[in-house]
Amino acid sequence: MRPNNELVSEIWNDDTTGFPFSGQPKQDIRSDIALTWGPLYRVWYETDGAEGLEPPDDIKRMVEIIDEAKVSDRDRQIELAQELFQIWVDSLYEIGTVGLTPMVQGVLVVNDNLMNVPEVAGNDWPLRTPGDTRPEQYFFTQ
Repeated sequence: MRPNNELVSEIWNDDTTGFPFSGQPKQDIRSDIALTWGPLYRVWYETDGAEGLEPPDDIKRMVEIIDEAKVSDRDRQIELAQELFQIWVDSLYEIGTVGLTPMVQGVLVVNDNLMNVPEVAGNDWPLRTPGDTRPEQYFFTQ
């Protein structure tokens, strides 16, 4: 199924959705040979259309969005991300079972004597939460 581009959708957790323009394979079909849906689309991009399978217009638009967003300002990136995720939802290339919620990634409980711990932190796999909160800067008071 997979090598023939017959897998229409995959089921996986929705990690890395906070970084849609970083080249991660959930949105950028060109980025990963391990991608389980649409591997022939990736081949098509790699060979400038000489091999593989030409992607449908919605996937081509996702690639255009990613390329534009990499050189856009923040406001435009927000607009592009909204369009990208709308295509993602409408096309259903992946069924996201769960994101990296506290249930999956863990809940951080902080002792009252532990200081310099942010009250809110991003929770996504590329951030290596709680590493994104700079735990080397935590300290205890007496």
